[in-house]
Amino acid sequence: MDIPRIIDDITPEWLTAALHSGDKPQTARVESIHVEPIGQGMGFTGEVAHISVKYSTDLGSVSSSLIA
Repeated sequence: MDIPRIIDDITPEWLTAALHSGDKPQTARVESIHVEPIGQGMGFTGEVAHISVKYSTDLGSVSSSLIA
């Protein structure tokens, strides 16, 4: 699996594949994401973003918030 080089490369399809790459069977998929850049102008040398995730089904305790 390719690692995204920029924040815009993170798509619902890529995130679904990344989350399914673990050893446990997965059935839910990422339906949509909202990407909000953070830390701009704060001395970061790369991109950092908060990603809000909407899954196709309710996953209970699975986080719907990620940092990339």
